[in-house]
Amino acid sequence: MTRSVHLLNIKGDNSLRPDLERLARLSAESQNLKHPITAWEKIRESSDRIYLLLENELVTGYIRLGQRTLYLSPDPVSVELQPFSVFCVLDFFIQNQCRGNGNFLMQQILTSSPNLSPAKLAFDRPSAKLVPFLRKHFGLLDLVEQPNKFVISRQFFSLYKFFIHQ
Repeated sequence: MTRSVHLLNIKGDNSLRPDLERLARLSAESQNLKHPITAWEKIRESSDRIYLLLENELVTGYIRLGQRTLYLSPDPVSVELQPFSVFCVLDFFIQNQCRGNGNFLMQQILTSSPNLSPAKLAFDRPSAKLVPFLRKHFGLLDLVEQPNKFVISRQFFSLYKFFIHQ
């Protein structure tokens, strides 16, 4: 089996649209959502990045990343929320799970982006499967849910002086 990662050119390449839409529907089904989070028409006008996982040249997974300004706090109950621009995992789906494919995809992205680490990412409404995945492969043990349904690793707050004065 050969695996590779492909950065999708959403504005110029429609050839992979059916593959992405199929996986987005499967992602929505697996999370019991009425509609896919990653819809071609919505993301076409965004600056989000979509990385596709290819196994033997078949698209079997993806991760959608994008920059967002979120209101965050290391303790959303007692500490005031502060605006912060953060790179976010907006959707993540692997069709053939438990074969190392999700870890492979994430490692490829992290390797190609040296300033990026799992502890610096926000995760939008992580699924019940994503949380243990992040613990096992990236050591993100203490995730803090924010009022906007994103979760941030407690390590995130120690990486940025922005929150030290709290």
